[in-house]
Amino acid sequence: MESRFSQDFSGVRLQTQPASIAQTSLAIGSAHNASESEADRTAERIVQSSVFSNKSPFTDPGYDFSQVLVYTDDQADKSARALNALAYTVDRNIVFRRGQYQPSTATGKQLLAHELTHVVQQRQGTRSPSQYNRVSVIQRKEQPARPLNQFTEPLTDAEWQLVEMWQSYGEVGIDSLTEDPAHNALMVADAIFCSRALSSLILDSPREDPLLCVISEVTRADPRVQQLVQHVTARGPIINWASVDPDQRMRHVMALLVNTYHFPENGAAGLVGNLWSESGVLPSRIEGSHINMPMTAPNFAGRSTDFTAEQVMNRDHAARQGPRLPGIGLAQWTSPNRRERLFQHTFQGRQQGAAILFNMDAQVDYLVTELQSTYAGVYNVLTRAGVSLNDASDEVVYRFEVPGAVLDGAGNLLPRNNPAVQAVFTRRRSNSQRALRVFSAAQP
Repeated sequence: MESRFSQDFSGVRLQTQPASIAQTSLAIGSAHNASESEADRTAERIVQSSVFSNKSPFTDPGYDFSQVLVYTDDQADKSARALNALAYTVDRNIVFRRGQYQPSTATGKQLLAHELTHVVQQRQGTRSPSQYNRVSVIQRKEQPARPLNQFTEPLTDAEWQLVEMWQSYGEVGIDSLTEDPAHNALMVADAIFCSRALSSLILDSPREDPLLCVISEVTRADPRVQQLVQHVTARGPIINWASVDPDQRMRHVMALLVNTYHFPENGAAGLVGNLWSESGVLPSRIEGSHINMPMTAPNFAGRSTDFTAEQVMNRDHAARQGPRLPGIGLAQWTSPNRRERLFQHTFQGRQQGAAILFNMDAQVDYLVTELQSTYAGVYNVLTRAGVSLNDASDEVVYRFEVPGAVLDGAGNLLPRNNPAVQAVFTRRRSNSQRALRVFSAAQP
């Protein structure tokens, strides 16, 4: 395919909103493959041409770039740097490293033309369907080849950021994360391996299977990908909890509380029933989100937004950044101090940071730690031998969760026998009964 379009780049729109296209599986294309070579030729031809078109932008037949979006913000810069790229293209989105988007200069025009060629290539299907989740990247200096043993090394910080990003959006490229941690780990290992392999050009080697990083079954059967799985799971299992059956989510937390933290079953059920009321037992649930889309919630302008875990963790009310409402996680922690302690929590020897939104076990550990330290009275009720289900459920909602329905206009607790409080107790008790029922049904 020979790409033809004019030099007038005014039709390309600069996107001022933060880039939200990074949910694609990012794998760097070799600068020597056919698509990259064609893009280089097209870009050089456009810049070197002495004939400047007077036509309106991109009027050549079939090439309407009015919908192309360009990203140059801090998030774009960060993602491009993570890929060691000056710019990269995903569908109709072009992401630039800071300072690289300069369409008024010859060099900047050449870089933009190169990336626009990739837009055309993806539209015309010059890539195989299995390659659509790769990112076309222009790099003027090739990175040194990795020693082969580096393809199975632990993940870098930049790669862990990609994993968190994929978990935030619930998918790796076009493949959805599921309730199966083994499947998810293999999918992520596949994406990480292919990013490393493509950036080091090993796929150009005649010793490699030509279907490697093209057919997923071939890639995931590679021993190096299998080895990489252990590093992908080093920070815990990768589970898309929103895709897990709700009863199974309840059962999982019940089992942790009973078997690991030695709660009596009624005490555990009283707590889990309230977690269902607060978050649907979803560790990544943002306040104001739908249970099926826990990371999508209104921003400060009221627009529904897909947030990453980092954006949730770094929510700033004064700067109006992040979700509009502060509640997050299993218990919908809301106050700045409780949120800060959540993200600073250390589990299995590692401070969790934003990753705690995807680690159910780590979040339950923080929940128990908070009960033991800050809410000792509630903890004592929940762990008391012979505690009733109703007493456990009522104590959690009245002394730990404290929703607005149990407060008066001045923010003081209403009496327990107040009709409004009793109505809350009744609703939450039914959820606690459900938690006990699903747990008991799974016992031998």
